[in-house]
Amino acid sequence: MKHEELMSKLHSYAPIENWFSSHEGKEQFFQRIQKMNTYQAILEEVKKEHVRLRESEMPNLPYSLFVLFSQTGSRKEYEAAYFERRRRLNTFALMVLLEPKNEENLANLHETIWSICNEYSWCLPAHLSNEDKSSLRLQEAKIEWRGVDLFAAETAFALTEIDVLLDSSLSPLIRKRIKEEVRRRVLKPFYHYSYHWELADHNWAAVCAGSIGSVAIYSLEDDHELATVVTKVMKAMESYLSGFYDDGACLEGYSYWQYGFGFYVYFADLLKKKTAGQIDLMQSEKVHQIALFQQKAFLIGNRTVRFSDSVATGNVWVGLTHYLHQQFSDVDIPKEEWRAKYTDDHCSRWAPVIREILWLQADIKGEPWSLESYYLEKAQWFVSRHKANGKLYAFTTKGGHNDEPHNHNDIAQCIVACGKDIFLTDLGSGEYTKRYFSKERYSYLCNGSHGHSVPIVNGHHQKAGALHRASSFQVVENDQCDEVEIEFAAAYGLEYVQQLVRSYKWKKSGSPALTIEDTYSADRPISFVSRFLTQVQKVKKEVGAVLLVGDDQCLRITYDEQLLHFSEQVLSFSNHFGEQEQVVALDFIVRRPMDESYIYFECRFEKKG
Repeated sequence: MKHEELMSKLHSYAPIENWFSSHEGKEQFFQRIQKMNTYQAILEEVKKEHVRLRESEMPNLPYSLFVLFSQTGSRKEYEAAYFERRRRLNTFALMVLLEPKNEENLANLHETIWSICNEYSWCLPAHLSNEDKSSLRLQEAKIEWRGVDLFAAETAFALTEIDVLLDSSLSPLIRKRIKEEVRRRVLKPFYHYSYHWELADHNWAAVCAGSIGSVAIYSLEDDHELATVVTKVMKAMESYLSGFYDDGACLEGYSYWQYGFGFYVYFADLLKKKTAGQIDLMQSEKVHQIALFQQKAFLIGNRTVRFSDSVATGNVWVGLTHYLHQQFSDVDIPKEEWRAKYTDDHCSRWAPVIREILWLQADIKGEPWSLESYYLEKAQWFVSRHKANGKLYAFTTKGGHNDEPHNHNDIAQCIVACGKDIFLTDLGSGEYTKRYFSKERYSYLCNGSHGHSVPIVNGHHQKAGALHRASSFQVVENDQCDEVEIEFAAAYGLEYVQQLVRSYKWKKSGSPALTIEDTYSADRPISFVSRFLTQVQKVKKEVGAVLLVGDDQCLRITYDEQLLHFSEQVLSFSNHFGEQEQVVALDFIVRRPMDESYIYFECRFEKKG
């Protein structure tokens, strides 16, 4: 959209009118919801966290913490303190909205805002370059370039929206400081410079640009300046959407869908209001399909399809989901028990949590995830949920390529679950460190194919890069059995391997079962290992079978002992939160090198005991 056309669509109104007709209406809303059952869970969580925070000191961000990432590669020490400060910001702001006459809450909020405005940078050290780009000439009139990352943009959004909602409740000096720091650190640099994430096809584009665009809508009074910023933001949003196929799959995984698409929606909502409905970024079939991704990204309950840098469970932002359901009626509303709690977001983001209140609908009730099979053709994902004999079962697999956002080398990976037991697992995201995002990324168990349920071919693991991919991903679906066939020799980049095919048959009639077939041919005899990973700690070896004993069910994997030798080993890794976990690698090894082979496994669920 051209700059002049955008200017013509902008409407003037008081910023509070994005949410309420007046500040009096806002106060009535926050008093009213405290008496409504729908809101009690989140409000109680906010108040409980408030009790904890009012009795604790605000953590400092000293030089020694700031430089720790450059010295050791560790992020968690600085980020723990940084995100705790954001938790204080969110909590005290919400408490002022809920208890506007409580002077202690307001004083704590003032101190928190002042301290955040004093931070050396709102960016995380992991996202900053230490290159000095400032001018040595005092007469230089050019606006100083500043780094703007996810969290600098989010902080600007949070402070600006808090200022809008609290308005004159805040000290005039605090309000002045917010406006000065937001302009200096984020708005002016974005107005005058370009950033790498404006062309990104992943969450950075949506979060950074969406936050800045929202700040601009709230705070810029000059239509020319606002149109300039919004034009840049809309181009960044186009880049973000380009990272999705038409099937709506988020290749970064569910948590990044929630993050990136969430900020896309927050901006789209404010822009629609600012233009009186003339610009609606939600109204496209691609956005519709992206909105539907959430209900395809879960296995059983809140257990996620854990491909890429995802975590094991994903609690749902219900406010966002209610908003999406209003836009698209086929967006499913999940059960209340899978709602994200106030403290679940360890990054303590303001924008989603305030919308968990503002967008929550009292008259919408959730349901269990529907029992469906989903074939995301372009992304090459297949997800199936099934129920038999009163139990829930799930199976998922993927193709794709090994240069996806937050990539793992995982072509032909599968996850198999029954109830609370994940029998064949995906480790998801490891601990984020400097090394994790370096050229050593695929040495990590979480990221390399050696940490996935895929073959080891002649001692080789899958290679990184877009050329290393599934050359074919064929799916046949019916009520009785779903079949997936993946040709993925290219994932290993071995010229002497002519064919490598994995086939899955997900049998859904009666008691579910999964068969797995690995077929390969090469121009010379090669070694071959079919590896599967499980976090079920009790593994029993039987004649021609391995029994995985879960908490509720068992999974029996039968195989040809004459062809295969079985070996198991316990491996360790650091999960996304820096906690050590263990996983068991089940290796089925072809007994002698062969130039071709057909390997068959049958996986059947059994009652425990």
